[in-house]
Amino acid sequence: MLLDGAVDQLSSGVLKDGRVVLNIGDAVVGARRGTAVGDANGSARTAFDDLSPATVIASKALWEQTFSSGGKRVYLPDLSLDLLARARHPERLGRELCQTRKRPQPKEEAQAQELLRSLRHRARVLKLLPEADRTEVLGRTLAGPLIKLALLCGSLPSELVAEAQGLAASLVPPSAEEPLSSLPLVDRVLLHALAHRERVDLEELLVARAREGTSVPLRFYGDRLRVTLPVLERLEGLPGSLLTPQAADSCAFAATHGLRVVEDGLEVTGRAYLYGVRPQDTELQLELVSGHGDAQVLDWSPCGAPQADLYANDPWTSYVESGFRAVISVDALAGEAQIRVRLRAADHELSTWLPAPPQAVGRCPGACSGTAWTWWPGEDGETCISLSEAPQPSDLAELSVIVAGASLVGCKLRLMLQTNGGQLTGLEAVSSHGTVPFTLTEERGTLSAVVDLQESGLARGGHRLRWLTADQQGWCQAAPDLEVATLKLLGTTHGARLRAAIGGEAVLTLTAPLTVFEQSAYGRQQLVQETFGPLVDAVLFESFRGRSTADNPGAIFQDFKEYGVNVPLWWSVEDGAAPQGSVPVVTGSCQWFRALRTARVIVTNDNLPYWFRKQPGQHVLQTWHGSTVKHLLRDALGQTVSLPYRHLMARQVSQWDLLLAQTEQAGQRLCSAMGYEGKVLVGEYPRNVGLLGGEKVRLRARRALGIDAATKVLLYAPTWREALRDGPRSALGLFDPVALAASTGVTVLVRSHHMNELRADGVGVVDVSQYPNAEGLMLAADVLVSDYSSIVFDWALTGKPCVLHVPDLEEYRQERGLYGRWPDDSGLPVSRNQAELTDAVLAALAAPVPAQVPDPEPVQQTLKQVREWITEALGLE
Repeated sequence: MLLDGAVDQLSSGVLKDGRVVLNIGDAVVGARRGTAVGDANGSARTAFDDLSPATVIASKALWEQTFSSGGKRVYLPDLSLDLLARARHPERLGRELCQTRKRPQPKEEAQAQELLRSLRHRARVLKLLPEADRTEVLGRTLAGPLIKLALLCGSLPSELVAEAQGLAASLVPPSAEEPLSSLPLVDRVLLHALAHRERVDLEELLVARAREGTSVPLRFYGDRLRVTLPVLERLEGLPGSLLTPQAADSCAFAATHGLRVVEDGLEVTGRAYLYGVRPQDTELQLELVSGHGDAQVLDWSPCGAPQADLYANDPWTSYVESGFRAVISVDALAGEAQIRVRLRAADHELSTWLPAPPQAVGRCPGACSGTAWTWWPGEDGETCISLSEAPQPSDLAELSVIVAGASLVGCKLRLMLQTNGGQLTGLEAVSSHGTVPFTLTEERGTLSAVVDLQESGLARGGHRLRWLTADQQGWCQAAPDLEVATLKLLGTTHGARLRAAIGGEAVLTLTAPLTVFEQSAYGRQQLVQETFGPLVDAVLFESFRGRSTADNPGAIFQDFKEYGVNVPLWWSVEDGAAPQGSVPVVTGSCQWFRALRTARVIVTNDNLPYWFRKQPGQHVLQTWHGSTVKHLLRDALGQTVSLPYRHLMARQVSQWDLLLAQTEQAGQRLCSAMGYEGKVLVGEYPRNVGLLGGEKVRLRARRALGIDAATKVLLYAPTWREALRDGPRSALGLFDPVALAASTGVTVLVRSHHMNELRADGVGVVDVSQYPNAEGLMLAADVLVSDYSSIVFDWALTGKPCVLHVPDLEEYRQERGLYGRWPDDSGLPVSRNQAELTDAVLAALAAPVPAQVPDPEPVQQTLKQVREWITEALGLE
């Protein structure tokens, strides 16, 4: 798409005789703004940085010369690279001439094939460059695509991985001193492994990268810094030059906590550190730099930064000692100034500018009458400060609402508010999950907004706070204290953080009830390495990694509790709300780590955390969570199961002591797919004890949903889809629930799989994704619509009709894979579009359904056998 003035630029800017005009002065798709190109001698080496389509414009003769050297398929990025290598006099053009449309990202194998083809082409083009430029350009043009290729290898077939490793071996020198020295260590090691190590080592690095991130711990040994990354200790024979710390292995970080006027000047608080280096091993210097470049060193004193680890996301290094406090005196400031941060550890010295605080623009009266301190963000986000004449007060002020503080007692969150006038009519939390109102109260002259976090359904994550009056609305601002430090609250079922965002706006974030230490990557790593003592005669229950207290573990818990076994029963839960008769342990908390390490029996229906290792004398009951319809683990295509999950399950499956399976066929498929060779208990799933509740439970569930006894009810319960895992999605992508309700006269219940966030609402539609158990919904419904979910096997016990709606059957079968000939061998009606679904539902509703109460014997027999197994594992009679 040509922009205004493009033709003039082309006609006046493109040179002849093979000279290339590079369009990278402004933002270009795929390139960074302001990339420098060329030098006084016309060298093209720096032009290879951030090369992208539309950055090269050349004469027709040079285009034809380049085309003639290519194959049948020609890719614009490679042509651009080829042109640049052939050009004698590259020049820079400082305007954007065209805009390219982003291509859809291909699947893993197709993406790898394209990277391989491009890398081969680029390797050939490098031979056209002078020898002096080749090494530098090699690192710039090949390192990025090679890293992308290496990251894909975890989901590629063996032949493609071998091809990638062969190509990398021809490009990356074994010593790795050049051209990889400018890359971060994790990338240097990854490329070395791709080129010169076995696939098992490459996968070890990929798994560690996925679990632990890319941070690198740098520790002093004598007077030198060395890398102490645990995964490297498991890989022998790595070149020493590869592990020598480089400038790219760390970066200077600085953050402003707040600015405020004190008696002797302007107080600045913040934190600063070298990433990967402990603050106590780092020298810090703060400089006040004037607009003329003059710098003076500021005195500073240490102060706490208790939440630094929460934001650093570094599992190896703690930065809670990185806080500082400095005061800028009136005499020190002449005109505008910024604060430069210098950090040094051994021979690593980096600097950065102190960024603007959350309250991006501020103005406070100075200690001297008639003056005011002012601060604002500069062009690059740095803090700019000046001392100027104070403005005259204004009689007019817009209505503002400030969140001055908060408290969290149990589940009740209270926000303390301050206003400069006006009558508030409401306050609400706003996020992508929706809007939740608070209740306004006033006690002893203090205005507050209150919400029950459990009853309101306020979702976890960040929320903006909007105030309302009869004729206005706006966003709440944070009190000055919140600009300095985030307010952290802990309740029984939730945690909450209140902080100031950019511009001073108040932001409420709801979390699990965990401490800052427990939430931080560093804290989690410390707890992983902790030892918690001997085993305890206790049972830990966990369902879907703490997101539920239902399914098979929930039924086993209820049965075990009813028989009065006198041992602690712990429940792993995300929000601290556990079933009566149990002790909650919040996932991620110190108590949760202790329970996993010390409970003699663990009952789960999913994988345990990646770090889990069964202790001697510990027993794991894996109930799983459904019979097999879609391919699992080793039976699934490589790209549908991530490499970290495959490694995790390969290690954990061997630690199971008993596996539950609903049928013999399901047991065989589970064992084959997961490589399990231990004991299998075949029998009706424990969770289906919930289907024995009959009419009483049916009516109770309907009352809870606001549905009368006579209304026909349809339950839609699909399985999860990879494409729906990136946030809330409408059910309209699969079917139209409102249209189905209108055309069939039923009330449609939509229950999202816990791995998706399927949304549905409208006339005749009820979202039941948060209903505590599926069994109550199955009893409440008259017909089930599902697809590839194992819920159909549980539903079969009710004898009521079921329809399989599979609009994406070919795609799902190709991407995920299905056992047998599902859905053709299911014996159930199948629909592929909305019209077929409507007809199938109407036919199901018209067919007489005899009353059927599930036989209690099979499920009771399973519960008895499980109870006896747990009792024996505990050593009880």
